[in-house]
Amino acid sequence: MSTKRRLAFLFKVPAALAVACAVALGPSPAAAEPDLFISSGDTDNILRYDGQTGDFIQEFVAVGSGGLDEPDDLVFGPDENLYVSSLWSDNVLRYNGQTGAFIDVFASGGGLSGPAGLVFGPDGNLYVCGDYSYNVVRYDGQTGAFIDEFVTYMSGGLLSPWGLLFGPDDNLYVSSSGTQNVLRYNGQTGAFIDEFITAGSGGLDTPHYLTFGPEAGPSIPTVSEWGVIMMGLLLLSAGTIIFRGRRPAPAAPHSLTPLR
Repeated sequence: MSTKRRLAFLFKVPAALAVACAVALGPSPAAAEPDLFISSGDTDNILRYDGQTGDFIQEFVAVGSGGLDEPDDLVFGPDENLYVSSLWSDNVLRYNGQTGAFIDVFASGGGLSGPAGLVFGPDGNLYVCGDYSYNVVRYDGQTGAFIDEFVTYMSGGLLSPWGLLFGPDDNLYVSSSGTQNVLRYNGQTGAFIDEFITAGSGGLDTPHYLTFGPEAGPSIPTVSEWGVIMMGLLLLSAGTIIFRGRRPAPAAPHSLTPLR
């Protein structure tokens, strides 16, 4: 067992709710609230908790199921099954999203060592951080077949990548725990772009998982912006008044010349 303790978790909306949302918008029934799934690294299993109360529900994936050995990250895929990175067995395992039963070894190889963070990308493929191979490997999202080493070995100084996600700009952000920073890569090619968050910024130390927060609401206009808005309204109002003041009188009706 590794001395590193990792905690990964996610909420899953049950399939019935997902289908209902696809056909109609409305309040969700209480029974359809999402549950919380947590990878328990030192006990080699996945646990399930009530998403509202935190009460334990069940051991969703049994200890060592399918060869699970120090589960790290986990995500529900497009097929609604659960994908788990198994750190010490160097693979990604797939489990039934409803029962937790082992399905198969979904992805492995291609130079991946110590799989940590994983995410399905905009292209539908699976991207996995290699904590010990210092890279990001891409696998076919349908078959699990190796596609390529998307982010190559130590690209941009990458060292012990842990978490990853695609950002609002469709580029890939990876936490480099060995260099204490977050690196950005082209979301189409995997080419290094820049050090997005510099080493130690704000006291950052051994970055793990990362996420973008919800979009901010509409901003409140500044004083100068309010001035522009008010001026526009005044001009619009003045234009309406001028238009009304200069509206031409209706033409007099044509007189008909009587026929002789």
